[in-house]
Amino acid sequence: MATFITIAVILLLAALLYMLSPANLKGHPKGLIAAALSNMGERFGYYIMNAVLLLFLCSKFGLSEEKSGVIYSFLFLLNHLLHILIILFLFPYL
Repeated sequence: MATFITIAVILLLAALLYMLSPANLKGHPKGLIAAALSNMGERFGYYIMNAVLLLFLCSKFGLSEEKSGVIYSFLFLLNHLLHILIILFLFPYL
């Protein structure tokens, strides 16, 4: 687990250095870096919480990795279906 976190941090730092290079910032708005970093942080937190959910289901409820994966997949599906339904129902009013 520590190796995975180390690799993730190294990749994150490499992406930040690439993104902040002067050649990549030419012609982009000033707020782009802040927006990209906040989006990256939000996604990182989302996937961390998904991993914590799986670990919690396995350790506290004693579920197997298969059952935990099925529960996670079902919640992931519900999340995406809810967004699609909201778009379908609210699209005529936008």
